[in-house]
Amino acid sequence: MMPLFAPRTQWFDLRQRLETENVDPQLSSPFYNGRIPAEIRSLIFEFAVTESVHPDAQVIKPDSWVRQSHDPAPIPEAPESSATDHVARISKWTADLLRSSLPPAYRHGHPSETRRPEHGFDWLRFDNTEPMRLETSLLMTCRRIYIETWSLPLLQTEQRFYCRRGPGADKGERSNIKRFITDRLSNPAPMSGLKQKDLVRSARLFTQQFWLEDTFLQLASTPAWFTNLEHLRITLRRADWWEWEREETLRINPFRGNCFYKHTVDLMRRDMSTETGNIEFAGAAWGRAFSHMPKLKTLTIDFETAEDKRDEMEEIVAWALKWQFPLSDGRYLSTDGRPASKLSWRGLPHHWSNQCASCHNLVHNIVQGNGCHKCSEAKQLVGWGYGPQLLVWTCLWKPVQNHEPKDR
Repeated sequence: MMPLFAPRTQWFDLRQRLETENVDPQLSSPFYNGRIPAEIRSLIFEFAVTESVHPDAQVIKPDSWVRQSHDPAPIPEAPESSATDHVARISKWTADLLRSSLPPAYRHGHPSETRRPEHGFDWLRFDNTEPMRLETSLLMTCRRIYIETWSLPLLQTEQRFYCRRGPGADKGERSNIKRFITDRLSNPAPMSGLKQKDLVRSARLFTQQFWLEDTFLQLASTPAWFTNLEHLRITLRRADWWEWEREETLRINPFRGNCFYKHTVDLMRRDMSTETGNIEFAGAAWGRAFSHMPKLKTLTIDFETAEDKRDEMEEIVAWALKWQFPLSDGRYLSTDGRPASKLSWRGLPHHWSNQCASCHNLVHNIVQGNGCHKCSEAKQLVGWGYGPQLLVWTCLWKPVQNHEPKDR
C-alpha cells in the first residue's frame, strides 16, 4: 500500500556525491587532454551558459536610435508605406470607430491605451528584452564538466526584476521579487549549506519610485535577499517617477524616503544645498538598504527621463554624485568623483506623458493646428509608433574607507 503522504525530499550535495564516484578524466577530449588551456576551457564553458535572447523575444530596432550622448536626436522618418500597411490602417480605422462609444480614457490616442505589458510597458528597452533563455545542456554532458560548471548559470547571470510591473500574465513572475526569491531561488544549491540565491552575484531592479522608497529597505533586510550580491543596478525609467504622467517636478531623496507629496520637492532642494549634499538618514530611508549588502562591490543607478526634463534631472544627478551610502563595516559607497555617463534613445509611444510639456494640453485632446509645435510633433510621432527622446544618466558607486561627510 502506498503511503498517504510521500516522504519529504532529502537534499544532498550533488557536487560532492559526483566527486566521490569514479569520474572519467575525459582525456580523449581536447578540453582535458592538454590541447586547450584551462583558462580557454573556462571561457568556453562560461559562454555556453550565457543568457541569450529568445527567438520569440520582443526587441527594439533600429539600434541607431541609441546614442552615446544627450545631443538632440533627429526626428524619425515616417515608416515606409505598403499594401499591407494600407490594409492595417483600414483595420485600425474600423477599430477606432468601434471604440468611439467607450469612455475617453480608452479611445485611440490616449496614452493609457499603449501602457500595457503586451505593448512593452515598461520593461521593453534598448538594453532589456524578454523572454531570455539560458541553455544548461552543458551541465549534463558528463560528471567532470558538471563539477566544473554547476555554479555558472547563477554566478554569471544578472537577475532582472520589475518590482510590481513587468512582462507576462499577471505582471510576470519577476514582478514580485520576494516571491521569486522565496519560491524559485531558495531551494538548496548542489553544494550543501547553500541555497540557489546564495550563488547570485549580480541583480538589476527596474523599479517604480513607490517600490524603491517603501519596499527596498524592508526586503534587503530580510533573508529573502541575496546575501552574496556583489553588483546591483537600479534603473529608474521615464515612467517610474512620481506623477510623470502629469509632467510634475522630478524628486527623489535617499535620505528621507517617500517623495510622493509635492512638499518633498522643497525638502529635496534644501538637502541639495548642504555643504556635502549628504544629511542624516531617516530610519526608513531607502539609502540605508545597502548596509545589508556586505559583499557589494558596485552600485549603479540609471536616472532616465524625457528631453523636456533635462534641466531638472541634471540638478538631481549632480546631487546624486555626492551621495554616500553606508555599508555595514564602516565603509561607504561613493562615486569618488566619477562623472555620470550619458546615453539617449528613442522611446516608445507609452513614454509620452498625458500632457504636452509645452502647452499643457491633454495629449488625447490634441488637434492639428492648435498652434503648439510640440503637440503637432508628438501627435505625428505617436501615429508612426515613436516616443520621445529619452535621456539616461548612469552613476557608479564603489566602496571606500570610512569618509564620513561633515553634515552627518
